[in-house]
Amino acid sequence: MKPRPKGRIVELTEEEEQLILKRREEEAQKKQARELALRRIRTAHGYAMWLEANGAGDTYSTFCDEFGYKAMEGERRTKTHDIIRNIWEIVGLEP
Repeated sequence: MKPRPKGRIVELTEEEEQLILKRREEEAQKKQARELALRRIRTAHGYAMWLEANGAGDTYSTFCDEFGYKAMEGERRTKTHDIIRNIWEIVGLEP
């Protein structure tokens, strides 16, 4: 493909514009998923430390009420709690 001269404006076709918009949306979704995953990893660590410091056992009500986990918009706390338990299992941690 020939490089276009600097300063030249090229109009996009409708199809090209849609491809660009689709790609941007995919990138935004990947970024959001990554941020949520990292948040869950940080929460798994913080919750495990909190349980240890408070001599508490892990239950869903402890996670929500005593630890005070606040879900992000559109996030289900039950799913996050399950994922945290899975993270602990993967790394061999049993708080």
